[in-house]
Order: sequence, then structure tokens, then C-alpha cells
Amino acid sequence: MVLENSKIKLLTERGELPRLSSVNIGGRTLKLILNAKRIDERLEYEVKRAIELMLDVIPSLEGLPSSSVGPEKERLRNWILYYTPAGIFIPLSALGIYWMTKGYRGALCENELFLLGFKVLTPIFLAHFFLAIFLLGKHLHLRAHLLPLAILYFAGYYFIPLTILKPFNAKFDKSEPKMIKTNILRKYHAHRGGFRVVLELTGCSFRVSEGVYNRAQVGDVLVLYIKDGAFGIKWAYRYYLKD
Repeated sequence: MVLENSKIKLLTERGELPRLSSVNIGGRTLKLILNAKRIDERLEYEVKRAIELMLDVIPSLEGLPSSSVGPEKERLRNWILYYTPAGIFIPLSALGIYWMTKGYRGALCENELFLLGFKVLTPIFLAHFFLAIFLLGKHLHLRAHLLPLAILYFAGYYFIPLTILKPFNAKFDKSEPKMIKTNILRKYHAHRGGFRVVLELTGCSFRVSEGVYNRAQVGDVLVLYIKDGAFGIKWAYRYYLKD
């Protein structure tokens, strides 16, 4: 209806805008997207010409009746792609962060958390992606949403192990604790990773409190009470420096 009853074809039929990649209509906004590797005289000409053509196109669009189908599909698309995953992630993360404040944290080797996250999340993300394709079909608008989905998935690979898998692994652990002693090989302060010591037993960095970090020296013995973890990721619910 839009193509047949407006002048929107002016933007493509003359070949004056070869870098035009898409035309988006949202509410009362008309957006033209031109792809270019650099700004040059030709691009400047196309932008100026696009503005001139839009002055002819916009009045022809204003006479068209509003569509109730488009907004409905957009809402469905947003719910499937973004709102539902966010509605699952945010409450679980909030609960996980609360449990971490209660001491359910302390993964002995965080690399194992990320590996577990990759194994668990990959089929979930693939299922979400293909389900969206199945439910939305051509209305998915894959080119427009592929980059946001990629960012969403990669962010999930980082945040979900830290805010969900780590506290849930500790909270639902029913195993008996075991005491171990290991030497500190190295200590360092990561900007976002907190105060850390590298342990001889695992070779991994372990996050400790600032007080323990300040007292610890390379070669000191760290005593840990380790549990197996509900997901098989060992964690320390208590630790201290041996005198």
C-alpha cells in the first residue's frame, strides 16, 4: 500500500542514491540509511539529494491511513527478541546478586564458570534465535536486528555466569565442605575483577577480600573450605590466611 500510494519509490527508481540501504517508517518518522566507508563528495551529494527527495515523499505519506498491523508486529518482535529474555535475566540476576551479598559466591576457578556458561547458553541462544525466525518469519527484519542480538548474546556469555551461575551454584550446593591448603603464587588487583590471588593448587585466580589481599604475600598459605557446587564448580565459602 505504501509503495503503490506514495512517492516513496522516488528514493530508488532513479538510481540517484546507490548507497541507500534501507528506508524505515516509524510513527511520524521517515529514516533513510546510506552505507559508506568514508565521507566524500559523492556521499555529500547523495545526502543532499535524499533530503530533496524526502521533501516530495513525506507529503505523499501523510495522506495514507495508519496501520495497526505494523505496530502489532513490532511489539511482538520486541517481546520475542528482547523483552522476554530481559524479563528472565533481570529477576534471576537480581536474585543472584542478593545471594552473593549473603556469601554465596567464591568460585575457585571462574574460568570454569565461563566454560559452563558457554555450554549451557549456546543451545539456549540458538533455540531463541531459530524460534524467533520461526515465529516472525520475514517480520524478523534480520538485517536490522542481527547486531543487537549478537551484542545481547555475547553480553549474556559474560554476565550470566557471574550473576546467575555463580550464586546459584553455591546456593543450591548440598555437598560437605573440605578444607584445603595452598600457596599463593601471585596477587594482583583487577579493575573490575576485584582483589585476586593466584593459587598453586589450581593455577586460577581467586577473588579475596581487600583485607586478606593487603595482608597476603607471595608464598603465604591460604586455607579454604571448599564445596563441590551444585553445577560441579568448586567454590570456597570460607577462607583465611594461615598464621
